[in-house]
Amino acid sequence: MLSIVLHIIHFLGLILDKILDYSFSVLDSTKFSLWKKENLAEFHLLVRIHKNTIYPVFMSVSLKNLVVKEKGDLLTDSWYDREYVIREIVNKGYSPLIKP
Repeated sequence: MLSIVLHIIHFLGLILDKILDYSFSVLDSTKFSLWKKENLAEFHLLVRIHKNTIYPVFMSVSLKNLVVKEKGDLLTDSWYDREYVIREIVNKGYSPLIKP
């Protein structure tokens, strides 16, 4: 079920990318509690900002292959301030802007 949701988000995000000319992208993560508090599910979400609109482009439960190839600035928080993450961001064509 989760796989279907992730594919739908990615598909709709790509369609919106073609329609809207976004200003920048934001990469963030959040954790959701499952039935037991010690079991947390973490999601990484890549969104685009277009004027007064925020729309998701990609979501993943891991950092692997999270960032889609694109251009422009990518804002993240300090959680993503790791060499392998920054390298992946740059390799995908973004200019990383990492909050200290």
